[in-house]
Amino acid sequence: MKKTTQLRNMLTSGETEFILEAHNGLSARIVEEAGFKGIWGSGLALSAQHAVRDNNELSWTQVIDQLEFMTDVTSIPILLDGDTGYGDFNNMRRLVRKLGQIGVAGVCIEDKLFPKTNSFIQGEAQPLEDIQTFCGKIQAGKDSQTDDDFSIVARVEAFIAGIPVLRRQVDKFKKQGINNITVVAGYRHDAIDVQGADVVVNEDWETTGELASLKFALDSFTQDTVIIYGDVLFRSYMLHNLLDWDADLLVVVDSSASGEATGNSNDLAWCSAPDNRAMCQQEVTLRQVGKESEFQGQQADGRWIGIMKVAGEGVQLLRSAMDTLQGRDDFSRLGIPDLLNQLIADGHAPQVQYVNGHWMDINNLSDLERAATFEKSHND
Repeated sequence: MKKTTQLRNMLTSGETEFILEAHNGLSARIVEEAGFKGIWGSGLALSAQHAVRDNNELSWTQVIDQLEFMTDVTSIPILLDGDTGYGDFNNMRRLVRKLGQIGVAGVCIEDKLFPKTNSFIQGEAQPLEDIQTFCGKIQAGKDSQTDDDFSIVARVEAFIAGIPVLRRQVDKFKKQGINNITVVAGYRHDAIDVQGADVVVNEDWETTGELASLKFALDSFTQDTVIIYGDVLFRSYMLHNLLDWDADLLVVVDSSASGEATGNSNDLAWCSAPDNRAMCQQEVTLRQVGKESEFQGQQADGRWIGIMKVAGEGVQLLRSAMDTLQGRDDFSRLGIPDLLNQLIADGHAPQVQYVNGHWMDINNLSDLERAATFEKSHND
């Protein structure tokens, strides 16, 4: 079986497969003799054996020279740690063609800028390549391969080169003196490691909505509380203003024009008055949160961004609204907008704090890239 096919079968296997690092012909032969099904051509190890740093000081042609010795003495596939592809899309094209010529089965590239730096060195501060450029590099490699089974693995460094969103939120809360923090977790709750926060788990996260999760945190609602979605980034001044605002129930609404707003289109907010962009606090209350295009014949005044404060009597008002909603047959599917609308129906409409941008929510890989830019431009 071709080496490329062997690697492709491992990548698509339903089992956990193991490959081992090698950096020259001898170590590659040892990997095969030890019974491993594949070899990881480590960029770090290839550089280290030449006593150079892992930041592309070793040229791609020098890497190719080592790989040729490794492929000559083994019958198992090699997956090369190709760093950033050693340059732009043209370099990627040449790399893939040459790897195919010497019998390497695949290459893994990452979305860093060339020349790369090892991820363990200031990983949180390293700039990343934009998505379009990285995808173009992958496409150039695929267009250049001569074997259909040759594999290109995309390593997304955005998951390494950044502080988790949840960690950023917790840090901002603590800077404002908020130390009693509860995180409601569901998917991969075992991977959440945030010091200074209590984690409660909704085991039924796949089949339940936001209120079913919020219910697990109600015991912590014994004093003034801030409720926030876990995927929201925001400027620190918003939290400061939220805490400083004298209101039992308060929500943050972005009044940016619909085409300019950064968040999702589901949490549209209708308020008692539009944003007048005044410097002083504007007395406005929430009338409705929803995803319809209109409410009572009016366009939305903005979007609720997923942040609210509950203080004083508001804590009991929220608990009462939750009790009412738990009596509904569809409670398990309800979201926090339903809770806000119940508070309004009970005659306890939250006050509104208007903002204009300066936040974003993260729902996909493109948002994750923009999040890095957001944090750099709003480093507060």
